[in-house]
Amino acid sequence: DNEGKLLSELCATQTSIRPVLAIKRAKTTTFKGTTLATSPNTQIFIDPDIPEAHALRAWFTSLASTTAYPSVSIGKIEKTDIAGIKSSSQLGKPLTFSTVATIIHINMSSFSYPACTSIVNNQQCKKKLDQTANSSWYCQKCKHDVSHCDYKYALHFIIEDGTSTTWVTAFDEVATSIMGISAQELQLLAPTPDKFWPVVKPILFHRYMFTISAKLEVYRSEEKAQCTVVAAVKDTTSSMQESPLDAFLATP
Repeated sequence: DNEGKLLSELCATQTSIRPVLAIKRAKTTTFKGTTLATSPNTQIFIDPDIPEAHALRAWFTSLASTTAYPSVSIGKIEKTDIAGIKSSSQLGKPLTFSTVATIIHINMSSFSYPACTSIVNNQQCKKKLDQTANSSWYCQKCKHDVSHCDYKYALHFIIEDGTSTTWVTAFDEVATSIMGISAQELQLLAPTPDKFWPVVKPILFHRYMFTISAKLEVYRSEEKAQCTVVAAVKDTTSSMQESPLDAFLATP
């Protein structure tokens, strides 16, 4: 579209123009920094004529010369499959790709961890806690005892896309969107199987458009692709028909 073409031109020319962008229907994640993931339904507006954009422009103009800003990268996510990523020669550095795949197994023996509830720089610490001898909690990062914990997801599961299978890990935000329930809530259900498994089993054998960050890691002298899910969008189309996600992956 026109907005996408204009943005591509601005990035290619390294222009000093700094437009205000309004983005609608984008997925936000905070894994290793804040990431905006777009989809075919995402809308981008350049310098929209709305009060919020005018206020942001005025703020930026008044502070631009005295404020340091974090770097922002823009990239197109490669469309590939699991077999392709396993055989990729680019895994020496993190590589982000997307694929449509089915969840075929979830490791529910260890799906969450006790996270620190302390607030550091206006954000929850979230560091994994150690349980002490007196059954309280201790945070190695904050260096103090914590009265209670907040369970967060570290969900490990296997996905299959017709070419191969792989283990992936989804952390709290993405895992919550997949499971439809927080790790804290699911942890409370864990001692009661007749309440726990009705939540877990419906997740299996559903297809998702996964955005995955992959990097080659060495584990027990063996190189393996370490895959982390940074976004997951459920495919709600009928399995008997070609889905829009399949069509998306098939486009050159």
